[in-house]
Amino acid sequence: MAFKSYFKWFQIIGIILLIYILTRLDLNTIIVNVKNFDLNWLFVYGLLTISMLILKSLRWETALKKQGVNYSLKKILTIFTITSFWGIITPGRIGEFGKILYLQNDNLPFSRSIVTIIIDRIYDIALLFIMGIISFLFFINILVPDLSLIVLILSVLITLIIIIYFIRGGLWVLLKRTLRTILPKDKYERLNSDWSLFKADFSFIFISTIPKMFFYSIIASLCYYLQIYAVALGFGVNVSFIYLALCSSVGAIISWIPISIGGLGTREAVFIFLLSKVSISTESAVLISFFDSSVFAIIVLSILATLSYIYLKNYK
Repeated sequence: MAFKSYFKWFQIIGIILLIYILTRLDLNTIIVNVKNFDLNWLFVYGLLTISMLILKSLRWETALKKQGVNYSLKKILTIFTITSFWGIITPGRIGEFGKILYLQNDNLPFSRSIVTIIIDRIYDIALLFIMGIISFLFFINILVPDLSLIVLILSVLITLIIIIYFIRGGLWVLLKRTLRTILPKDKYERLNSDWSLFKADFSFIFISTIPKMFFYSIIASLCYYLQIYAVALGFGVNVSFIYLALCSSVGAIISWIPISIGGLGTREAVFIFLLSKVSISTESAVLISFFDSSVFAIIVLSILATLSYIYLKNYK
């Protein structure tokens, strides 16, 4: 309870960090770089966003169909787009759980409504975890070469321990504790009373959809990394796609920590540190991170979410 009471105060850490970073920037350089941004790459960014939303909607549709929920792809896409917008402006992307409301409006019990949403989120977390390990090993090798072998061994051991923990039922314990933290008390109690049904539904859907949902996740992740690369090219920054993707993975992991809104401040700090290793200025690093995760993401998703809301409101 104490954690919940002080949780909202943790969110200002990222904002304070962002303010500090902004005070260290050369304003004239920022203005010049923004003015010189090639807007053709914003168009590419928008197309990649739409592609990623479609792929993730197809992934969610796969789980929903196994659950017997037969929404049209258009409806799924509109719901996913709206909740994705709320996700980027809420700590830990909690806004994405708004999908539950739409499912409950169609008389799906809460304990069943949350199943596909959690499964969908698990794929994002799993891929982020995998890329995070790869990124961590890569950057450790660059920053402290002598420790790379030790870190590799430790990473493998930690991964094996986590896998064994999950196989032995740790996943359910972790999942239950997480849901208890993020869900309102009445919702959690309702879920807890139907926990055995939730587990059965979850296990069936998750196991039976792994190949298809994993495939959609891989392609959607590629779109995600291409988005930030498009932003870098728009600002005229010459950086390796793979290096930038690894930076983005680290930044994404940090942004999931609920100490800021949408990772503001924390993600920029990561980009400044890592991109400085390949001689990219602080101003360029901040612009790439901020415009990808905030400015362009909010602009594109707000437009798409508004159109989706209008469609959903008139949906028959």
